[in-house]
Amino acid sequence: MSNNLPGGLAEALDSKLSQQFGRHRLTGLSVGLVVNSELAWSRGYGYADLVSERAPDSDTVFRVGSITKTFTATGIFQLRDQGKLGIDDPLVKHIPEFAQVEVKVGSVEQVTLRRIMCHHSGLMGESPGDYWETLGFPTIQEFIDRLPGTAIVIEPDSAFKYSNLAFALLGEVVSRVSGVPYDDYIRDNILDPLGMSSSGFQLTDAIQEQMAIGYQPRAHEDFPDVAPHPDIKGHTAAGQLYSSVTDLAKWIGFQVDSDNESVLSQKSKAEMWRPQFLENGWRAGFCLPWFAHRLGDHVYLGHGGGIHGFLTEIFFDPTRRVGAIVLTNSDGHDANSPIVHAIFDVYDEMTKSTVRGSGISRPTPTPPELRQFLGRYSTVLGGAMSIEYRRGSLTLEMDPYSNDASSKIPMIPTDDPDVFIVTGDRYAGEELRFNRNSEGVVVGFHSAGFPARRLVEA
Repeated sequence: MSNNLPGGLAEALDSKLSQQFGRHRLTGLSVGLVVNSELAWSRGYGYADLVSERAPDSDTVFRVGSITKTFTATGIFQLRDQGKLGIDDPLVKHIPEFAQVEVKVGSVEQVTLRRIMCHHSGLMGESPGDYWETLGFPTIQEFIDRLPGTAIVIEPDSAFKYSNLAFALLGEVVSRVSGVPYDDYIRDNILDPLGMSSSGFQLTDAIQEQMAIGYQPRAHEDFPDVAPHPDIKGHTAAGQLYSSVTDLAKWIGFQVDSDNESVLSQKSKAEMWRPQFLENGWRAGFCLPWFAHRLGDHVYLGHGGGIHGFLTEIFFDPTRRVGAIVLTNSDGHDANSPIVHAIFDVYDEMTKSTVRGSGISRPTPTPPELRQFLGRYSTVLGGAMSIEYRRGSLTLEMDPYSNDASSKIPMIPTDDPDVFIVTGDRYAGEELRFNRNSEGVVVGFHSAGFPARRLVEA
């Protein structure tokens, strides 16, 4: 670990993150700061295991969820650079079975590898089934067998629509084009060359020894439940990776080191960072598959992940060669973004850089018939969302603590007063159906394969 830090930076980071850790009441937290391609500082807070009281450190292994997608996309670019596929190839060229999908809008040929990587393919977010509830995840072959029941639900390129299913199929492209199983391909062509020796897709004995236990909050109690730990099988390319701060620092270090082309050329790295679409207000962009966010005068590239008992996030600025890693072994919190911001704010302040700004949203009156839906909801993975009324529309808020009006996703009413069509994010184009109990009270909703329960507010 590098010690080449401005005086007082380590102490300032520790002070700030200790406050964040306590404020969000996390179980465990492992964080890292990458400077000039090296892990310059790291720290663990809380517990990796509440029973043994083991503390997390930079070598503690976490499930990192959708950060996996950045490795899957890198595999696609490697194969592109070898002349084995094109980024604008239709998915059906490499998975002929995809021709069986239902085409509600657009065409099968419009679902390209590029559109999948920037989440603009229009493909529904999940394969039909209740596997997120039962934890009986299908294999990739079962996902393929279910393609006749899968649909393109919004016009490709018309809007951002997050899709785990699309990335699962992208992993199958890596396997079919390379002739190597997905897990083996990523290990041999990315993880091993970068020395990411604690990372992998299976819960091996070596990973188990360093593994943090995932936890989910228990209502009205301090002590959480141990989260389930399913093998997500067919979703491996979308979110199965295990990794640590030490290993993810190598991943970020590779990204920000323009001379390091051991895994991918600098030209291809830059192509992956380039926004394909910009969010309204130009504060965020959708890259391949990185997300670009403007904080103050700096643009950071990153990706988050969420899977049972774990919420994670990595961000980096290739221009200044600085990055942040946040790994938590609990879900149901909103701590990751504030912690990432805190790391960069402290770094910017100590290096005399610009501190990020903020925005404010304004509420509008709510029609009485819609007020019954308003409130906070919790997904099956413990993530918090809210249903709000903003700017004349019922909206889905993926971050209930945000004051950014652009993050409120409008929903379109249907003939059924309990059913709305979501217009953005991973739920775009899909129905959101509110659930009621026997007394007619709204107790949750179901959308895009995920159930959510309403939280009782004091």
